[in-house]
Amino acid sequence: MAVFQPNAVLGNSRCLVTLGGAGEIMSFFYPHIDFPQNVQEGMPAVYLGPRGHGTLTWTFDEVWQKRQRYVPRRNILITELSHAGTGLVLQLTDFVHPRRDIFLRRFALRNDSAEDREGVLMQYLYLRLGEMARKNSARRLDEHGAIVQYWRHICFAMGGDPFDATQIGKAGGLSNNSAKRDMEDGYLSNQREELGDVDTAYGWNFWLRPGEEFTRDFIIAAATSEPAALAGLTQSRTQGFAALYDVTDHWWAAWLSSAVPVEVANALTETYYRSLLATRLLYDERYGSFLAAPEFDPMFERCGGYGFVWPRDAAEVVLALEEAGLPDMVERFFEWAREAQHPSGYWEQRYWISGERGPGWCSFLDSIQIDQTGSMIHALGVHAERLPAHERPAFHERYWTVVESASDYLTAALGENGLHTQAFDLWEKFRGTFTYSNASIYAALKTASVWATARGEDEKAARWHTVAARIKAVLLSACWNGEYFARGYNERGEIDWGVDSAMLGVFDPFGLLSLDVPAERAMIESMVRVIRARLTKALPGGDAILRHEGDDYVGGSAGGVNTLWLARVLLRLAVYYADRDSAQSATYRTWAEGYMGVVISRGTTTGLLPELIGNNTETRWAVPHGWAMSSYVACALLLNKLTPLEQALHSPE
Repeated sequence: MAVFQPNAVLGNSRCLVTLGGAGEIMSFFYPHIDFPQNVQEGMPAVYLGPRGHGTLTWTFDEVWQKRQRYVPRRNILITELSHAGTGLVLQLTDFVHPRRDIFLRRFALRNDSAEDREGVLMQYLYLRLGEMARKNSARRLDEHGAIVQYWRHICFAMGGDPFDATQIGKAGGLSNNSAKRDMEDGYLSNQREELGDVDTAYGWNFWLRPGEEFTRDFIIAAATSEPAALAGLTQSRTQGFAALYDVTDHWWAAWLSSAVPVEVANALTETYYRSLLATRLLYDERYGSFLAAPEFDPMFERCGGYGFVWPRDAAEVVLALEEAGLPDMVERFFEWAREAQHPSGYWEQRYWISGERGPGWCSFLDSIQIDQTGSMIHALGVHAERLPAHERPAFHERYWTVVESASDYLTAALGENGLHTQAFDLWEKFRGTFTYSNASIYAALKTASVWATARGEDEKAARWHTVAARIKAVLLSACWNGEYFARGYNERGEIDWGVDSAMLGVFDPFGLLSLDVPAERAMIESMVRVIRARLTKALPGGDAILRHEGDDYVGGSAGGVNTLWLARVLLRLAVYYADRDSAQSATYRTWAEGYMGVVISRGTTTGLLPELIGNNTETRWAVPHGWAMSSYVACALLLNKLTPLEQALHSPE
């Protein structure tokens, strides 16, 4: 199965739909946003010319010029396709209802030529409900104007404006009734039912005079039974496209209205709002957590997959949303984390959205990603500090056992040298003990010490504070070479001086170093210089940052996450220097804006940001990526904070 990187994503917390740049429906996750993926292929097409005497063209064919964008600040997608040879212009408007499991598509076909045009507008669907290539079944229900396909507890009902013809067949090139093959002559055979590996096709005939437009609506209603799917389809058809569009438009406008506004350059501003909207689509409100990205490599052919919850990534996302004025998901996420926590106190590498352990490769206690646990406790501490003082005791009480259990686990996982014992790093590549992971433990134990003090448990508070202080002392004495931090120690116990962008974690997010301490501020600035000197990768849109020296993942691609991580640090430096050294502040800001710009330029045409942003052979990888977009949100908020600071400093007396 091929790896398909989407250009856009739609959804509502139960459905997650990814789309290609020509309007292809690449995936349709339901009834959960991580599983199952119910679409094998979902491609629009136009048969050009009289049926039987024309040509079938898929919208992804090169003959179509393509432009895809979201409606500004909405999760509503517009795909515009222009066929130069015929003057036909096809616009697709797609959205998912925010509260019902309905995907809606409006086709608008216009004839911009000076001649009459005829043909058939088509939609092809190859569904594998439940991710099953067998044991699906489909049938046409004329009384409902629908085709339903079902597998056990999942049913999709397809309808909309009345079809002129349909076909239900068996998928595959060797099948004599394949709906895909049946489209080739413009005629669909109207077979009523089929079972097994099923595909379907839908067609509307058109004859357009110059300047005329032809619109048809296509609806997919997902449910857990055929009656429910048909009811959803009927209700949507009755309400009509315009009313459903307005509901969706108003819902997303209302959700986004609580966000902290930013006033920066227009492209940077719009990516801020798009990042908020996209991260919301990665959230499952029933369970309370976030996917790293929509799955695009389900067979793990080129990677280990992305459609799971990494506690570290999800913590970054939820804290960024809270900082952006969207706090409703924060405690739901911590409830999820409490349920997912292992009885021994740690968190696994990754999970299904439900909180069940996901397939992984860092599952043994001597190879676990220990920073996942440190990151989670740190996130609890950050959120607690953001609460009003009178709300903190109750929050501490609700999550004290989570913090206590994790802190006991982390303390027990430290070796005689004060650092953690064997584990995998955050890139899931190196095994040993790491600066980043130890910094996360430091931050977790500092949080635990503060919480214990607030509860009057002074012995625990002192113990955790002492252990955290020792971690910092060891990192500063053994892993700092005067210019930058080592990655850590490899599994043989040898110091690893490879330059790794993860060293930024000692400052952001884990706060082991502080800008308010001159010596530590100098260390932060030195790390920035080393990373820029040794991890820079030139791309067409500007310079970006590799994850670490010698990185060969996805062909040695630059990291969207890492480039934005560095930008975040630079902006924090710029804010610090704003009223101390305006020239230095301006330099850091300029560098940060350059990094933000290059990540945007390497994202999708719809403004979604990837984990990796490219090399000579790949343009992007894992999109939309929650950690990358949440880091961008943090950058935009820092940049927004910096702008009024600069205005105040330069305003007349």
